[in-house]
Amino acid sequence: MEFLKLIVAGSCIICAYSDAQVITPIKNTIDFGTIALADNSASYQLRVRWNGQVVHDPQIIIVSQPSPAEFELSEFPVYTSLAINVIAGTSETTKVTGVAAVEQFTISNFDYLPSQTTDAAGMATIYLGATLTTSGSNSYTDGMYNLPLTLEVNF
Repeated sequence: MEFLKLIVAGSCIICAYSDAQVITPIKNTIDFGTIALADNSASYQLRVRWNGQVVHDPQIIIVSQPSPAEFELSEFPVYTSLAINVIAGTSETTKVTGVAAVEQFTISNFDYLPSQTTDAAGMATIYLGATLTTSGSNSYTDGMYNLPLTLEVNF
């Protein structure tokens, strides 16, 4: 049985008419937790929803609880509609610790509210989840896996 710690890194940008707006990463990674694969003979999924709900195939054993990324937006105009988008250059993770991995995970179906409205203080919070899919072949080496992505906020 393999135990893996999976975290997807996120970077932030703002597309706007002013650089006064601020995105503060409260937790700038989607944490798929530490998992064990009882079997990797087929492809299995673990989904972390934006609201913290976790759904997974029974072959994925949760050792430590997954959680979504969280970003605080501030200094935006009050009661303004924000269009949120997530951009990932690839869907396959890269191993960042230990020996290079032969197998990668696929990250897809980013889960977030695509539209939000700022409050009376010009603030909003974005939660970001995604679906992790195993390869269904060979084995994984223990370590940290990474998928850079961009959070885009338009208003």
